[in-house]
Amino acid sequence: MEPVSFVSLLSLVTPALQFMSFGLRVVEASELARTQRSAEKEALVSNYGHAVGVPVSLLLGNTATQYLRIQRGVLNGDDENAVDFRQAVTNECNMTAIAGAIIAQVAITGLSLPSLSSVHWLARAFLLLSLISGCLSVYYACVLQRIVGKLYRPSHIRNWLRLPPPSGKGETDDRKASLMAILIISAPFTMVKVSIFSFLIGLTIYQGYTWTRALDSSAGIGASRDIFITLVVGLGFCIIFFIIAFAAKDIETLMRTGRTKLDEEEEVKGLQPNVDTPLQVIQGSSSRHHQNGDRPVSPRTLAAALDAAAKAHAECAEADRLVAQLLPLTSTTHADESSSGAVNDYSGGTV
Repeated sequence: MEPVSFVSLLSLVTPALQFMSFGLRVVEASELARTQRSAEKEALVSNYGHAVGVPVSLLLGNTATQYLRIQRGVLNGDDENAVDFRQAVTNECNMTAIAGAIIAQVAITGLSLPSLSSVHWLARAFLLLSLISGCLSVYYACVLQRIVGKLYRPSHIRNWLRLPPPSGKGETDDRKASLMAILIISAPFTMVKVSIFSFLIGLTIYQGYTWTRALDSSAGIGASRDIFITLVVGLGFCIIFFIIAFAAKDIETLMRTGRTKLDEEEEVKGLQPNVDTPLQVIQGSSSRHHQNGDRPVSPRTLAAALDAAAKAHAECAEADRLVAQLLPLTSTTHADESSSGAVNDYSGGTV
């Protein structure tokens, strides 16, 4: 075999191995994604029934994911999670308002393109839709920030995000998330996405008809064609690049989350049902402190602390015993003084 052919074969084997590895990761991530989608579907169906839960889980995947995260992390979490969630929503509203205002301004500029009335009506319709959705995104962001900004306490945040508590007899409060609240939270960014894609579609239609109908006489039909091809290729590359990068990151996240859950399940299965000894309790407390970032406490340190506490209790008991011994002497002295005073008074009266 010639060296050039051998090098060429190696250059083909390496990408093939990488592609196979990526394919295995995709298969594993697809199984994890199916499990996650099933959990999201069960949460929605249990709260809203099949008529609402199934369509939302199939058509609005991001909403279903956010629904499950809010129900687990915010409603059933601690107060810090609720405060952090409110801050995240406020920051998102600020970003969405700025982006919506910029896109609306760009859409207004697009409506003033030359020969816009000579192209297909869809170009103007999409540009107008981009303008309207951009303005609505700004309005929705302001309203949402005003609503969330008035939720001062974590309990207020949870009450706004949750369904009304059940009023039936014997029912319990399970802290179920409200789908309408999540749709309100996602409305501003959804309007921004509609505005961006509407503007891109309208601009592409306009440039395509500018080429096919030769509306730009000064540039010529050849230049209009080249501009249209460049626009389509560049736009397609940007979209595909983002989709591939985003999908790869989702695969990594799913694999990391799935492996973490598997490790937790193995740890739970490995636990013994017997009663822990005091030394095991001390070691478990030490390991938990170490996981939380605190200094681990050794059994010797705890034993010394318990010994010091026992000595302190012994000293307190000795002091209480001495006080108890002094109390009878004090009461006897007071009794003698009172009796001698009474005798003196009596003798003085008789004299």
